[in-house]
Amino acid sequence: MTPDFIAYLALSLVCALINIAPAASHLIQGHSGPASFGIWVVILNLLGFVNGILWMDDAQDKAPIFCDVSAKLTMVGPLGLLIANCCIIRYLARIVTPNPLVEENSTTRIRICTDYALSFGIPAFVAVLSVVFQVSRYEVEALVGCSNVSVLAWPTIFIFIIWSPIMCGIACGYSLYVLYWLIRQHRELSHLIARSRTPLNKSRFMRMCALAATYLCISAPYTIAGTVTILKDIGPFVPWKSWGYIHDVDNKFSDVRKNASYQLNIRDWLSVTAGLTVFFFFSFANESIAVYVKIARSLRLDNVLQSSSDWLCGRSNASRSLLKTRTDVSNHSPECVSDKQHQITFKPRSSFSQLPGSHHTRIAKESSCPNTIFVSVVKHTKPDFFEV
Repeated sequence: MTPDFIAYLALSLVCALINIAPAASHLIQGHSGPASFGIWVVILNLLGFVNGILWMDDAQDKAPIFCDVSAKLTMVGPLGLLIANCCIIRYLARIVTPNPLVEENSTTRIRICTDYALSFGIPAFVAVLSVVFQVSRYEVEALVGCSNVSVLAWPTIFIFIIWSPIMCGIACGYSLYVLYWLIRQHRELSHLIARSRTPLNKSRFMRMCALAATYLCISAPYTIAGTVTILKDIGPFVPWKSWGYIHDVDNKFSDVRKNASYQLNIRDWLSVTAGLTVFFFFSFANESIAVYVKIARSLRLDNVLQSSSDWLCGRSNASRSLLKTRTDVSNHSPECVSDKQHQITFKPRSSFSQLPGSHHTRIAKESSCPNTIFVSVVKHTKPDFFEV
């Protein structure tokens, strides 16, 4: 195995596991676009890992039923990611639109159902109709496992190839729209988000914008290059005359092709790139951490979490006690340095407003030693002070 293939396997497994929590949190909160994106990321990376393990050193037909499913999902998965990203940007565009209509519960349900129908319905439609241009059951390739085999005919173009450029173009149009209104109304962004009555806060909104923009910058060139590569790989163009003309003796639908000399290319890394993008923007958010905790509790890891939490709290309390120590010795005498007598004083403060301006001056005047060092620690107790 090459280092590239080992990295591909490791990253595929890691991206499949670490993106379960962000996908679940978005699914629970009703963020249909990011949830669809996360589900496709988990599916594609999990399939990439399983295929890589099963066919790491050969191209034998080991799992026919698995290949039937895997070949279809890996074929339409990149399209599902593009559609989900388009749904995210469309959702953001509705929020930044001036004077948007307040979204009622029924409207929210319609939007969520529409996003899921587009993100999974169109890929399912393409997968079912792919039998029209499919010239073998599937192909088993070394390293990446099962893939679909197609012929370049006019049904291939209109059923499969054309969808990715269309969705990428729509996403680019929505992105320009969102960018335009963000520039014009960036000072009123918090007000726009609050007025839209969505479950988003400003932090989540900006993370969604960053995810959509980042993946669009990756997927747009990939879509263009991938479309050209597909046209080149499955070509030349074959005129459609009849079902029997396409599915002849050499292209039986029941045949299984094998390619033992396949090497990884840039297209195989798309799911890994998408997984790392989602992880970077959403895996450390509070909602994802809550899902991590629930998963840990379901796996009976409470004791490990509790011991780690107790250790961290102990370290924190020790540091806080050291910071609140005030050294006080006798008045201007040699014993001030030699005796090194310490007096520990705790003066808790509940909020910033209760700190008097002359507090430090008064303590300094009362001190009997000119070399006394004072350290004041102010702890903010409002839980919503930092927005995550």
